[in-house]
Amino acid sequence: MANEVQPTLFGSRPPGVLQAEEMRQLVDTGWLVQRGFEEKYPESCSYDLRVGNKGLLGGTSRIVELATDVLDLAPGAYGGVISHERVRLPKWVCGRIGSKRAFSYEGIILLTGTTVDPGYEGYLLFGIYNASPHKFPIRIGQKIANIVFERLEKEVKTGPIPDPRLSIGDFPDDFVRAMDRMEVEPLMQIGERVGQLRRELEETIKHVGDLRSRYENVL
Repeated sequence: MANEVQPTLFGSRPPGVLQAEEMRQLVDTGWLVQRGFEEKYPESCSYDLRVGNKGLLGGTSRIVELATDVLDLAPGAYGGVISHERVRLPKWVCGRIGSKRAFSYEGIILLTGTTVDPGYEGYLLFGIYNASPHKFPIRIGQKIANIVFERLEKEVKTGPIPDPRLSIGDFPDDFVRAMDRMEVEPLMQIGERVGQLRRELEETIKHVGDLRSRYENVL
């Protein structure tokens, strides 16, 4: 089907970023955003991805149902979410992931790959880290990233191996295990520990100074 869709919609256009109208045409034929697409979210050459209905907090293996709950990230905490959208890329289109500025301004760091391979089909997984000194709530429907779809010169021969869990919108088992082992230390605790080390260093320097004075007096 991918071999037929590309020339039918776009003729022999060179490689490049898909614009909004091209995205909509492909969505109408079952590509790009297969589920969760909304007309108001395509920009001129990108599409805004949103937080779906599942979240996961670092240091635990508890799945948070965001349809009825909020994923609260404490300062220094890690979390994970699954996209609201299910994507389906033809083998001649790749996706480029970028974080939303609103998250960056709040001190939230997006931990994810930057490329969605041609032929990928499934939901997208995002790791997130709260680098701010304040608690940050993650809610369903929040814009978390944007994706730019890029037309390739020719289609790839083989696509990525789909993850059966992400294909249906669940967290992969290895991600859940990794998050469960995550050691979370809030920034406040880190600051307190650094402060304690600084005080101990100052006391040590003072003690060395006293010993030096006594030594000089003896001489």
